[in-house]
Amino acid sequence: MNFSPANITALVVAASFAAGLNIYATVLTLGILARTQWVALPPGLDSLGHTWVLVVCGIMFAMEFVADKIPGFDMVWNALHTVIRVPIAALVAYHASSQLTPQMQILATAIGASIALAAHGSKTALRGCDTEPRANLEHRFEHDRRCRCDRADVVRHAPSGHGSLYRATLSRGRRSCCTGAFAGDSKAAAEAFRHRVGAREVAA
Repeated sequence: MNFSPANITALVVAASFAAGLNIYATVLTLGILARTQWVALPPGLDSLGHTWVLVVCGIMFAMEFVADKIPGFDMVWNALHTVIRVPIAALVAYHASSQLTPQMQILATAIGASIALAAHGSKTALRGCDTEPRANLEHRFEHDRRCRCDRADVVRHAPSGHGSLYRATLSRGRRSCCTGAFAGDSKAAAEAFRHRVGAREVAA
């Protein structure tokens, strides 16, 4: 099956952003989709459906889920994964764009690595800004919940055409970027909003 450059670009952007946040969940999801043929993926991603890939990613995803909830250790984990998330995201982008010209394939690989690095850097920086362990933990569980909802929503509402699926995936990825990785402290934001509304009422 031939994929248009627009579809491949949307897949590369969405997968690279997700890989920058959690590489194991991303590869596991793509592998399951490739294994079950639930949706059409570029031929270069067929290898992600191998049993050993799914098993390793499943185990590592479980380990990361636990490590991500331990204050202090999560910073070490994320720092070490700088050399894992970005290269694997670039590799996924490279294989996903195998149907493109060599020049476009190199460009797609560079874009995938850049997006993954930006997402990974933002996640690590935000974790370093969380000074209260309890609030830090609450934010992480909320982030995991949003990621699960995003993946479930994309798959559940995916139409038969793979182009529409990739556009939906890209849209949800952008929304996750705004509500998850780059969101600040929701309690502080709500408090600031209440103060602003109160100031306007006094002025009126």
